[in-house]
Amino acid sequence: MYVLDEDGVVTVANEAMADHLGYDREAVVGSHTREFVADEDYERGTELLRELHGDDGRDWATYDMDSVTADGDRIPTENHVAVLEGESGEFAGSVGVVRDISERKRRTEALERQNERLDEFASVVGHDLRNPLNIVAGHLELARETGEARHFDAIEEEVGRIEDLLDELLTLARQGKVVSDPETVSLTAVARAAWEGVATGDATLELSDGDAAVGADETRLRELFENLFRNAVEHAGTGVTVRVGTTEEGFYVADDGPGIPEPDRDRVFDRGYTTAEEGTGLGLDIVERIAEGHGWNVSVAARDAGDRDERGRLLRGPGGGSDPESGARFEFRTGVSHR
Repeated sequence: MYVLDEDGVVTVANEAMADHLGYDREAVVGSHTREFVADEDYERGTELLRELHGDDGRDWATYDMDSVTADGDRIPTENHVAVLEGESGEFAGSVGVVRDISERKRRTEALERQNERLDEFASVVGHDLRNPLNIVAGHLELARETGEARHFDAIEEEVGRIEDLLDELLTLARQGKVVSDPETVSLTAVARAAWEGVATGDATLELSDGDAAVGADETRLRELFENLFRNAVEHAGTGVTVRVGTTEEGFYVADDGPGIPEPDRDRVFDRGYTTAEEGTGLGLDIVERIAEGHGWNVSVAARDAGDRDERGRLLRGPGGGSDPESGARFEFRTGVSHR
């Protein structure tokens, strides 16, 4: 709870208010409210007080604002405010109660993301599945007319495509959930297990020396690796070399394939984007959702010439080109150094 005078100076503040801002109460009282409220919200609050003072039908109002703490952090808050008037009805200040709504805002944003995923799911079901279903219907009609077995082979292939697409859609719907209780897992152990779960042909996995621990949902981290490994093999061939290593801010997955053209790097995580003839375009979208669920940031770039192993050897295998800067590199910033 707080009280401001007509100039916006704090005259009363309780301990809860001071604790919320990270100050001693004595430091809050006597300070101007501009010090504790984001600039844009201060202007909006001032205008609201003017409206309240001139409106005989309203005694108080509620609005959302960002409080600014002693450390400079912003906290989303809800402000219940009323106008104080002098003996002649003049504006004499305001009184209010501020409530932290960080958790409510997180739940709202999570619900919005979930609704977006449901919209995407409905869009894919309504659009992306229509094409293989139309192909199935066409071959069924031809099979009835001709009795040729090749039409049944085509139908079987399209049914497989539909199954793959539905599997990835269900995964996509799950992976956006926030990881609320991560466990400490071995980065290399999870990467190795993921590699064994993917059809990689003659591809090679190289892991950086030593091991690193990361806070994650092990199942979802494994799925992240599986999608990246599958993506590397699909786009660079079964002779590709894939490397998993650590950085100052997290970890990376790199390959020595043809790489990703710079104009496409902002699009690779878009749903449906793929350069593979039979790809669903959902694999890297799933990777991004898993990263977001952990609170990580993921980016993609060409593997630079500095991407070498601990003995200085350039990471380039049978699947790569002669260009030492070829290949793709996915970097995950987890907020914790794993070196």
